[in-house]
Amino acid sequence: KAVAAPAAALRRVFCMRDRKISHRLRDRRSGRIDQRRLWRGAFDDRLFVQEEATADMGLALCLLIDESGSMWQGSPRRIDVACEVAVMISEAVRGLAGIELEIYSHTSDETNRHCAVRYLHGRRNRELDTLAAWSEGIQNYDHQAIHTATKLFLQNTHSKNRWMIVLSDGAPEGED
Repeated sequence: KAVAAPAAALRRVFCMRDRKISHRLRDRRSGRIDQRRLWRGAFDDRLFVQEEATADMGLALCLLIDESGSMWQGSPRRIDVACEVAVMISEAVRGLAGIELEIYSHTSDETNRHCAVRYLHGRRNRELDTLAAWSEGIQNYDHQAIHTATKLFLQNTHSKNRWMIVLSDGAPEGED
């Protein structure tokens, strides 16, 4: 319930994208006479304007959530805040045409060599209960996680417009 009002406000923002965009194509040989181009009648036949409406191309959103040890600190815990943000965004875009949502999390193991990216929600898993299935991580390699999640994000979505949002406390815990 704490995310209902912010999710509704965010939903209104995303709904503004769900419309047709009108473009004027000037200097055409057919269409409606363009009052601004009448002077050209003595020189050529490009006196017309055409209206073209195009649909928005959609949007693919990716949330990448840091599960490293530092995210389990604070009051409230940073991981809980990140989870609330993920739920809020998923509620805001649920059922909106043309918007795809993928949610991943990442951490690494004690050896400081392996980055684990978990698939939590999206085209292949519509359930949101996986957002509550956290396990405290140890380290994080943000650069590797972003690289891996980007590959998965590109594979799992179709929209040409893509945004990745990284939910992290900004405290790197891995070794290079």
